Amino acid sequence: MLSLCITHRNLFVDGIYLTNEILNHMPHLHTFIFDIATEHVMFNGQFKPYPDDIRCSFIKRGHDVDCYIDNDLAGSGRYHVYSLPFNMERIYPITHSFPGGMFVNVRNLRMRDLYHSFEHGFFVQISHSFPLLIRLSLYNTNEQKENYHDS
Repeated sequence: MLSLCITHRNLFVDGIYLTNEILNHMPHLHTFIFDIATEHVMFNGQFKPYPDDIRCSFIKRGHDVDCYIDNDLAGSGRYHVYSLPFNMERIYPITHSFPGGMFVNVRNLRMRDLYHSFEHGFFVQISHSFPLLIRLSLYNTNEQKENYHDS
């Protein structure tokens, strides 16, 4: 299992990089479960990949994954990719772009988003995606836009 956060790069860690720089050095590895966040990626006017581009780079190498990308107003981005099924008890901080799914092993969840608020619908998604959650930490500086009232 690998849980890794990489910061201040010019490229996202994709399936090609992971294979060439890590997995090729472990020829006896049979199972590889990972949670990789690449934060503060500076694009400098370069091509910004779509989640499907990066997801395919892992799938072509035999990894079942999901991912999402956040772009901020300053021209940098954050990319989060993780193995499926997800077998770890904690996951790197998720943002409003988290696509959901079923994460029955996650007990400790951190949510962090500096640019978007976490709305009611997102919390509903979280309760479905993490049914056995014990601890939730939240960091968000933006006020909710939706005015949800249970009637």
